[in-house]
Amino acid sequence: MISKSTLAVLTMLSACGVARAQGYFDFNSIPDLPDQPSVQVDINAALLGLAAAAAGGSDPEIAALLAGIEGVRVRVYARLEDAAEVASFMDDASGRLERDGWHRVVYAQDGEDEVRVYARVAGDLMDGLTIMALCEDEAAFVNVAGRISAEQLGRIAETIAADDVIAGIPEFARSSARREARD
Repeated sequence: MISKSTLAVLTMLSACGVARAQGYFDFNSIPDLPDQPSVQVDINAALLGLAAAAAGGSDPEIAALLAGIEGVRVRVYARLEDAAEVASFMDDASGRLERDGWHRVVYAQDGEDEVRVYARVAGDLMDGLTIMALCEDEAAFVNVAGRISAEQLGRIAETIAADDVIAGIPEFARSSARREARD
């Protein structure tokens, strides 16, 4: 089962419109996924522009954030046929992202459960974010393309009370490391 923290991060990111980079992540190349995801979100630049315009009067920070986003894609798959194949894909995809100049922001593992977050940075702006999460027999992939500053993302996270979730990621990683050290 995807952890509550992982779902909260994915929900926060899709609510903010934050997950893709310099080209869409190829969800079709992930092996052993069910034909249809249990959750699918596809938001293009036109819809994001409409949302930015609508938010402009009441929440200029959200409007500025949305104006820089080109697209958001989220896929969640329940009941994977072969979680080991998906984990292998995540290893390969992580290597490709790093070779293409992406920076690993988060790697958290607790037993077989793992979350990987990669950002593509240009100057002081992030122009892409990719999240891959695998938990038992479920997987989630988020990809956001567009330009966003870390400061904007932080203010948005604080506004929607997601800062506790984001702050909890390092603690999750530390507690996992402590648990491994004891075992």
